[in-house]
Amino acid sequence: METKPGLGRAVLAFFVKNGQVLLALKKQKIGAGLLNGYGGEIEKGETPTAAIIREVRQECGVKLILNSLIERGMIRFHNPKPGGKVFVCEVCMFVVTDWQGSPKESDEMGKPEWFPIDDLPFSKMMVADKLWLPYVLDLKKEGQLEGDVCYSPEQKKVENHVLLTR
Repeated sequence: METKPGLGRAVLAFFVKNGQVLLALKKQKIGAGLLNGYGGEIEKGETPTAAIIREVRQECGVKLILNSLIERGMIRFHNPKPGGKVFVCEVCMFVVTDWQGSPKESDEMGKPEWFPIDDLPFSKMMVADKLWLPYVLDLKKEGQLEGDVCYSPEQKKVENHVLLTR
């Protein structure tokens, strides 16, 4: 498969509290109609940290507490497009343990809901999430996750994946 020139860069954050994670229904773009954390594209000249602070504010209206932002890794998602091209998006993953304000629904994300970390609703999430999300949410695990996930067209299944800790 041919890779599309350039690489998409994005961020994704998961709010964690009392053994639960906050998820919301994504309303737009890849993963629309499925539960997800908060995040989006990294703008030109922006750091991943600045991007996640901006995206979280836009998507759920809360202010992140900088020292509670824990980087948990980076995964490259390979998404086949019509014509044989593949869009690759490099996503930096964060866990958030403290914030100011109450997460709210927005134009991009539905009503926030808390789910037990040990019983995540994977049937209502992107198909690859079960491969990497438990590690990202387990703050007892040291190191960061890095790897690649190759989706089938329309992200219906995972064709291949390699995930390592560093």
